Amino acid sequence: MNAIFRNGGLVELVVVICSASAWCSAAPQSKGAGHSQLAMSRAEYLDRAQAIWTGQMIGQWTGGQFEHRVASALKNTPLLRSKGYAPIDDDYYYEMVAIRAFEKYGIDLTVGQLGLQWPENNAGSWGSSEQTLLLLKKGIKPPDTGSPRYNKLWWTIGPQFSSDVYGTLAPGMPNVAAEMARRLTHINGYAEGTDGAVFVSGLISIAFVESDSREIVRKATIDISVVSVSPVPRHGHIDGGGRPIGRTDLCSR
Repeated sequence: MNAIFRNGGLVELVVVICSASAWCSAAPQSKGAGHSQLAMSRAEYLDRAQAIWTGQMIGQWTGGQFEHRVASALKNTPLLRSKGYAPIDDDYYYEMVAIRAFEKYGIDLTVGQLGLQWPENNAGSWGSSEQTLLLLKKGIKPPDTGSPRYNKLWWTIGPQFSSDVYGTLAPGMPNVAAEMARRLTHINGYAEGTDGAVFVSGLISIAFVESDSREIVRKATIDISVVSVSPVPRHGHIDGGGRPIGRTDLCSR
């Protein structure tokens, strides 16, 4: 699927993705000849993008006050009063750093280039991300910073909560979003750690073209593994290239 933006101005990062034939070829095709297309105005896209950013910020600051507390012990979940701005938090700060890296290096951003941006913006405050920053300061380069060989928390949720942005940059193209998420979140995670990134980016991308939440979840799981939607047991082996055997990063639908 290609995304086309109408009514004047284009959103540069997304347009570059959609004009790169190699990336678009990874996206799902329509049953007819060629790719299906998603057309939206620049204003429509920006409205969706703002909703994605706002939603995750509201979610973080609503749920953050209950972090590490037992949910069953809570009588209610009150909303926090707005301060008129969103304080910096790692749950979305890493995505802001990624956007800055895209602006600097272009849409073909590599995980190595993202690794140059992290220390510049002091990204990496908790968990596997904190480990990544420490490793970067020691001179270890991505993707080794997310590898089990160096990062003892490679399997945790750092990649997952940093990947809404990749789905936002690939509207209606979950395979493109998944490829970006899998490749770039090797900066702070690996294997199961990056599965979460693939899933979240897919959810965001698919939601541009699908309104049924059950279908969104079902389709997003396919990018993690073709066996995520079947009773076949998952394989847990890693091949010589560091890829999980029996799972796929880019799955056709």
